[in-house]
Amino acid sequence: MLSSLAVIRLLPIWEMEIMTKRKLLHLKNEMLIANCLANFIGVFLVEFLIDIGESPLPTYIFQNPIVDFIDTIFSPLAFLFVGITTYFYEKPIRKYLTAKFNNTAVSQKLANTARRKVLNEPFFAITLDFSMWMLSTIIYPMMFWLVDASPYIIQRSIVHGLSIGLITVTVAFFMLEHVSQKRLAPHFFPDGGLYAIPRTLRIRIRTRLAALLVACNLIPLISIILFLQRVAGHHADPPITMDLVRSAIIFNALLFIAIGFFLTGLVSRNLTLPLREIIQTLQEVRNGHFNKKVQVTSNDEIGYTGDVINEMTEGLKERDRIRQSLGIAMEVQQHLLPRQAPAIGGLDIAGQSIYCEETGGDYFDYLPAGKNGQKN
Repeated sequence: MLSSLAVIRLLPIWEMEIMTKRKLLHLKNEMLIANCLANFIGVFLVEFLIDIGESPLPTYIFQNPIVDFIDTIFSPLAFLFVGITTYFYEKPIRKYLTAKFNNTAVSQKLANTARRKVLNEPFFAITLDFSMWMLSTIIYPMMFWLVDASPYIIQRSIVHGLSIGLITVTVAFFMLEHVSQKRLAPHFFPDGGLYAIPRTLRIRIRTRLAALLVACNLIPLISIILFLQRVAGHHADPPITMDLVRSAIIFNALLFIAIGFFLTGLVSRNLTLPLREIIQTLQEVRNGHFNKKVQVTSNDEIGYTGDVINEMTEGLKERDRIRQSLGIAMEVQQHLLPRQAPAIGGLDIAGQSIYCEETGGDYFDYLPAGKNGQKN
């Protein structure tokens, strides 16, 4: 009986440890996974658009062993390079999370470094992604030029790399911002204060709106314009050109509409959730409750507003405590004053103490004169 009870009591503890380790593993790799997913989305969308809208590249190009080898290893090596570089960048973040989950002490130096890297990682990741895909715009055109490929194929490889880079950077920007704010920031900044961290870049509201404009308007339009130029210069037959243009515009429109909905949802969520929490906190303050705080997860204008509101509520809480203390002091002092004036025939006796604040420094009382309190 005791052994069965012991098993029943130990089972929830074992499950809790597994969940804790899973959560720790998930938090450590969430930014890395999000960035790799953004790169995969960029590659998939561009490859899908080219396969649908344009004819495949000639097979003779890849008969060259150097071209075939580089084309085979470039994408795996690119993803591997991004993963390894991001892992080494995140080492302080991973050490901080491990120490927190193990309830061990964290040095102030490690905490400051990890917090700074959490805030800067979206910018680091998109810079790394864009540099990698800009490298492809150099390598592939050079390879195709060495095998005497046509100008159309060389131009197409340049647009191919640029398109993957722009789409990847845009998707990664919003995905990493979402992960950083909603998943990591609560563990690194439980009391807010993100705006005060030195040497960090800020994802301001206008930066988000500009990135959304690029993702939903500029990239689709530029992609369609470049496609029209390439097709018009490569195909001389108008019916073939019109078929390619029609299919390309349809698929571009559908895919970028889907991307627009996805990114708009992320931006809306990243903006509305903290604003909703700010409104709820202000409603509590209006009702006289000062215990609720805004959970600050960003170092932009909204995060700064949340920090200011938290400081304001702490000040109001202190003022309310002082007001209550002064009210108690006033009540005690009023109890020390005489309740009523003594009634003596032939005399009209009155007294009153009026404070300019809750309490005053003056005091009075009626004292009978004579032996044992009798009148003389």
